[in-house]
Amino acid sequence: MSNTGTHHSFNGRRLETLGNRPQDHRQRDLLLGSMLRDHRVPMFRRQGNDPPDWMTPIPETIPRKLHRQATLLTNLSSTHLHFLRKLRSSLEACGEHAPSESLLDRLASCVPTGGVFSPRNVRDPFHPCGYGWHCPWCHSRQINDLYDSIGPSLANHENHVGRYLMVIRLRISSDRPGTAPEILAAQRSRAGDLEELDVKQVRAVRKHWGARLRRFARSLGMDSGLTISQVSPWVTYTQHNLRERCFLYEISIIGVLNDLSEHDVIARQEWLGMLPGTHSRTVDVGDRCVSSILCSMMPASQPNALRYLLFGTSYKFPTDRLQLAASDGWDTRYGLYGAASLQPWFLFTPKQFWTYRAAMKGTRLFDCFGEWRSRPSTSSSEELQVMPPTRTRRNALRSRQALVRVNDERRRHSDARHQELLRIALPIHAQIMRDTGKPVGSPKWRKILAENGLDASDRDARWLAKELH
Repeated sequence: MSNTGTHHSFNGRRLETLGNRPQDHRQRDLLLGSMLRDHRVPMFRRQGNDPPDWMTPIPETIPRKLHRQATLLTNLSSTHLHFLRKLRSSLEACGEHAPSESLLDRLASCVPTGGVFSPRNVRDPFHPCGYGWHCPWCHSRQINDLYDSIGPSLANHENHVGRYLMVIRLRISSDRPGTAPEILAAQRSRAGDLEELDVKQVRAVRKHWGARLRRFARSLGMDSGLTISQVSPWVTYTQHNLRERCFLYEISIIGVLNDLSEHDVIARQEWLGMLPGTHSRTVDVGDRCVSSILCSMMPASQPNALRYLLFGTSYKFPTDRLQLAASDGWDTRYGLYGAASLQPWFLFTPKQFWTYRAAMKGTRLFDCFGEWRSRPSTSSSEELQVMPPTRTRRNALRSRQALVRVNDERRRHSDARHQELLRIALPIHAQIMRDTGKPVGSPKWRKILAENGLDASDRDARWLAKELH
């Protein structure tokens, strides 16, 4: 049987079989389950049930029970490559072909995940591109590396009694991103074109809503976790009921709740809208509109709890088998939506994508806090690894890896110092709030710490004031 269809769909590489390692299953759940659940791409689900002629045949090396997954993986790769060709033609039309040509080449040459692929030729580098913001394959790699660094510490915990994993998710459209002063200032700086993503708005939204969700998580008892921020295409409606393209901000927090009694769990589930007859919490995003804060939680003793909440599950996974509690707006009919679910970036128009590329350049996909900040580093120098192994670039790689080790050591010392500051400051902060009801600023904290025999720098005092605000 010919493999022409799959050979073309993976940019010259051929799908030999689907991987059976745990990481392969996790990555396919992230890639395929996210797309099947997303209402913005109904064609993806239809083509999985009724494959078009150009997508066949599936290699004989793949068992028949996995044909649908292979079809969906082929569909995702074909859609991704078609989107890159559309971007390339837009560059040629605009006369901006040269500056971003290397980006598109690296995205197109990235090795897919979730299966076993044969190389295009003997010189095929078989390296990842490293662009987790734009590439579905590298997005799944980065989340899998994150899972490998966090998962063992959670699984090896001595006692899971009273420990729960929780996901908090907030979605906000770029046309109504909020009423905070810094967000409104970023809105005024824009030209008014919703199809362009503004750097100032991205930073303001991530800073404001990320901090607000972390305070919300801390009020629930979440002391360790990570924040995942993503941007994806969206459609809004104008006053005249006309469709207009814009962007969707999705900010998720996943973390651990410790030492919860049964009464504490029920109280939180009732307050978050997880029990029958209750409703999710909402936030004001402007123009008399609100957005719901959706939450889901699962006991840490549940096998693969972190995997399900981070990657999501397959499309037909029976969620009733899980000890899962979710807000009334969190749809679990088609599996569980993960905190790091893949976004349909291929729905961007070329204009949207290039502004998205400029706005997201240099930003992080996730930020850890609490004990999760001390996880082992897994992102040594992914972008440098895609280069040919010349002597100069090998030296650059060694220098980068040495710098990463130094930064990791500094971060561990910084985390230890911050934990010591919190240990001293928390009782004092509680007393101040009882007496005055108002938090104090960094100069006052530096003076208080000095009185307690701890010489704190201005940076540490500012961090402490912000953490306790």
